[in-house]
Amino acid sequence: MRIAVLGTGQLARMMALAGMPMGVEFCFVKSPGEDSRCVDHLGDVVEATDDSHVADLYEQLGRPDVVTTEKEGVDVAFYEQFAQHCDVSPPSKAVWISQNRLREKTFLNDSGVPTAAFAPANRLDEISGLASELGYPVIVKTQENGYDGKGQWWLDSDADAAAMAKVNGVEDSGPWLLEKVVPFKKEVSVVAARTQSGAVAAYPLAENVHRNGILLTSISPVADLDEALASEVKGHITRIMNALNYVGVLSMECFVTEDGVVANELAPRVHNSGHWTQNAMPVGQFEQHVRAVFDLPLSVTPVSGVAGMLNLLGVKANAGDVLQTGQHLHWYGKEVRPGRKVGHINVTADDRITLEATLKQLQAALYS
Repeated sequence: MRIAVLGTGQLARMMALAGMPMGVEFCFVKSPGEDSRCVDHLGDVVEATDDSHVADLYEQLGRPDVVTTEKEGVDVAFYEQFAQHCDVSPPSKAVWISQNRLREKTFLNDSGVPTAAFAPANRLDEISGLASELGYPVIVKTQENGYDGKGQWWLDSDADAAAMAKVNGVEDSGPWLLEKVVPFKKEVSVVAARTQSGAVAAYPLAENVHRNGILLTSISPVADLDEALASEVKGHITRIMNALNYVGVLSMECFVTEDGVVANELAPRVHNSGHWTQNAMPVGQFEQHVRAVFDLPLSVTPVSGVAGMLNLLGVKANAGDVLQTGQHLHWYGKEVRPGRKVGHINVTADDRITLEATLKQLQAALYS
């Protein structure tokens, strides 16, 4: 069994580390200039240029059985060409939908999944009027390419909309999507997988906290979450995967509000908020993805105790300082730069009080 991964980042790395003990071989497709240190020594790395032909790349990659991706930002036309030679999982349609916020929100609503009220804007002079119609506050996002809080503007008034219009380069970043700000009690996510045969398995939901638009911590299971709401979220993601004939791991971020659950966005890949599964579950999300694309049995065992994850965002962690009982360091081999995801620490504990205290101590020590 052989998998080719589009991308050479930490998700590709952890996928390979999870799949190799199962006898799966890995290879990787990198873009010109892409840093491939995360996957050094884990398999062949082949560079794809504008002149590359998929048939030639397929041969250079060792004729993989499956081509998958660790990121949404791939050329969908290029990605789906591999289907002439092998399985492509997840399907290119799912990647295409997730690449554009308007497509994604429309797809979610059409699938019966509630979202915040939204409106598209093609010109800057439309934003103030649309924001007034939605009702302030609103968040304006670029329809494509924004991630981890980038390409977003919070508007509380027409004055904020006018100020946004004066930001250098903003006119070239459109079109945009305006979203009504949703007052929420918690941010949660679900990570699920579906096989080629249609079997679906979902992990327990995780509660997420962000810092400057980037995920900082996740804890599972979610405290004080009504089981009916958790089942509703799992039902939504199952319906989405079946509608797309999805194969692989899919994640969905949501807000828990007074009126129920509101979906925020999808990610057609293994996800940062599912990293805790590596050390809390017999089969973590990365192995689960490998199982799904090869149509092997999925596994989700009920969680014993609680689990959490602390992202390392531009900070170095020394193994000797953080590897206490129940703590697991995952380092990506990247150069440390401000705000960059360079690793994470998974924490397991018997009870929530202990887990939260440990995460708090780690965060204070590493981000002081």
